[in-house]
Amino acid sequence: MRLLSAGGENHVVLMILFWAGAMLSFANAQTLRLKEIFGGERQVVDRLRGFSVQLKRGWGIKVIGNSIVIKNEQENCYIQVRGVRHNGDLKQVAQRWFSERQMMDTGNVRFAFRQTEQGIVIVGEGLDFPHFLFPMAAVNAGLMGIALPIDFRDVTVLLPGKAMALVISFLRGTREETRKQMVEIYQDL
Repeated sequence: MRLLSAGGENHVVLMILFWAGAMLSFANAQTLRLKEIFGGERQVVDRLRGFSVQLKRGWGIKVIGNSIVIKNEQENCYIQVRGVRHNGDLKQVAQRWFSERQMMDTGNVRFAFRQTEQGIVIVGEGLDFPHFLFPMAAVNAGLMGIALPIDFRDVTVLLPGKAMALVISFLRGTREETRKQMVEIYQDL
């Protein structure tokens, strides 16, 4: 095959070098993407909302309203981070959080509250699937013919600030390895 060019042989050499460079760039870009997809970790940076997090394989991130939701759909684990206004009384924030949870859960739900030096820790057991964090789950489960998991556990930490409180909820199943991953993700956030 012969390339036609007005500039002679130099033009052909330049074209070959250009295409070789483009192919190497494409190969490097694809290698990086494949490493991200099939590799272990990836860095997610959201400059608009001001956060950065290192995510392991199988974890994704989404912003829902005023919440950052980090989720592993295969393991049905969710980390929800959000800020709420408060007037200095963290117990009011805990009561509002508790009333939200009561509206979402039916069944045999148990909660325990504990005041610490850093804030308030709330532990819940027997919770329903957190539809508010993954609204399409019921549709997907129905189409695939699988039942959604029940008996979720929740550990929520309320940390006070001057005018805002940070509310961090860990909703999960029972696997120990998944719990460790959730803590690592939060520590990196």
